[in-house]
Amino acid sequence: MKARLQIDDDVYEAAERLASSESRSIDKVLSDLARKGLDAERGQVEEGVFPVFSVSKDSPPITSEMVKAALDDDR
Repeated sequence: MKARLQIDDDVYEAAERLASSESRSIDKVLSDLARKGLDAERGQVEEGVFPVFSVSKDSPPITSEMVKAALDDDR
């Protein structure tokens, strides 16, 4: 879909740098950033006793080893 948008200069420049560093079009970068922002809006949901967080589909799972390492770092 084509649309004409007005984007703040700092946002456009950041997206342009990201597109250049990843050898992607600015269109793709802006679309991906918008999707990530929309996914983040969902945030935390309470389901039963434990909080549940919505994450993007490409987020890696958190393993028990990662949790142990994080807990060890806090000590």
